[in-house]
Amino acid sequence: MSANGLFSLSPGCMTIHVGASSGLVTVAVEPRTASPTDINLDDWDEIGEGDLYADTGEVIVRALMDSPPELPALTVRGPGNHRVRVHAKGRDLHTDLVAFEPIENYLIQAWPSSDPADDIMIKQSDTYGAALRRTTFTPAPSQPRTAPPQRATPPEHDARRLEN
Repeated sequence: MSANGLFSLSPGCMTIHVGASSGLVTVAVEPRTASPTDINLDDWDEIGEGDLYADTGEVIVRALMDSPPELPALTVRGPGNHRVRVHAKGRDLHTDLVAFEPIENYLIQAWPSSDPADDIMIKQSDTYGAALRRTTFTPAPSQPRTAPPQRATPPEHDARRLEN
């Protein structure tokens, strides 16, 4: 899932982890030319930032299984690195359920960034995010190889049985 419990990043793509398994959420998008100077901590349960590289120059918000909503593109200056700040509220209210009414709220802000930086979490307070942070996949250490089990019957006995 996600080490930070809010989003996952890969080249050209950011996945935001919503609480509901399906249904409606409210999303606001703020494409910016520079980093926001203030952060409203009181209105949000989780806030995090990460770098998103846009090779095509246009990054849009879309639902996983639906047509894109009519929201502005996140990228205001075309291709290149962008810093994205994601705010989330209400993910604990319908965790793994269908949200027939939008209860979860998201604000996505993005601005051009010339200096790559690590992902940071500004606020972490919902239980859904905490659960994702606890269950982040960590590969198990490799196990030493063991000898294959000994055969119970000689190979020629197996061959004769197959011929009958």
